[in-house]
Amino acid sequence: MKIKYLIILIAFAATIFSCTGTNKEYIKTLRPTKLENTDLSISIPENYKIEKNQGPDFDMFYFYPVDTTDKVSLTGGIYYGFNPSSFTQTDNIVATKDVSRTIFGKKAEWTVFEYPDYFFIQTITDYESADGTEMRIHAFGSCQTEDDMDKLFMIFETLVRK
Repeated sequence: MKIKYLIILIAFAATIFSCTGTNKEYIKTLRPTKLENTDLSISIPENYKIEKNQGPDFDMFYFYPVDTTDKVSLTGGIYYGFNPSSFTQTDNIVATKDVSRTIFGKKAEWTVFEYPDYFFIQTITDYESADGTEMRIHAFGSCQTEDDMDKLFMIFETLVRK
């Protein structure tokens, strides 16, 4: 009986450590990129770019593959402003769940919407800019696989003040 528990413990530990190693390896492949006219930086894949759209009192940043014909990649965005709102998801949802992941070095609740052929994630969190201004960040993204969803979370974990 003790051998059975030992085998389960070893398998669990191997899974945890292999995932952590894989996460670290993926994060090493990302390229830090400053978000224009903010004190923020996020690391994105090498073959991605960030596009900024400016609103009256907010900025939107979208990251996506340079090759726009790439239909299997993940995409994401960041609202940087004072009054974000969550995207409403209604049509064809298979499941919705809340997960706890890190952004700005602290845990945040993310909502995951599962559709028949993709996933959509989002969270809204408070952020104090370097000059002390109270801002709000709405981070969101979509992808086709759970592995890519983990990559999206890892990308958002790299969002830091620079």
